[in-house]
Amino acid sequence: MANYEYLDHTADMSIVGHGADMEKALTSLAFGMFNSMIDIESIIPRDKIEVTVDAVDPESLVVDWLNELLFHYEVDGFIPKKLDLAVSDTGTHLEAKCIGETSDPNQRQILTVVKAATYHNLKLTHNDGWHIEVTLDI
Repeated sequence: MANYEYLDHTADMSIVGHGADMEKALTSLAFGMFNSMIDIESIIPRDKIEVTVDAVDPESLVVDWLNELLFHYEVDGFIPKKLDLAVSDTGTHLEAKCIGETSDPNQRQILTVVKAATYHNLKLTHNDGWHIEVTLDI
């Protein structure tokens, strides 16, 4: 007979984005994620990137959007300060103009290391606005 137990761990963190539309909720999620990582107020909006995400469903769009931003952070050191999003009516295509700062991540004080956005406990609700909950692997 196996002898095991479940332990609480701090490898995950959940964030919730709210908005009148999906664009605003996704913007809130992005800033929530980056605010947990660094002091976003210190970012100087001087660099621009464009991000396009295509997904099979709205849930995948949420996860892919955040992971695409993490990719640009990890590869280029890009941290957004302003976001202008457009999401298709189906919730499966996103185009974003991102203004922020590209810098060496090693030169910043990292508050939390975020590895990825996950599908674990992912929730999208749309009533009088959008409420999106995402779990981040930290």
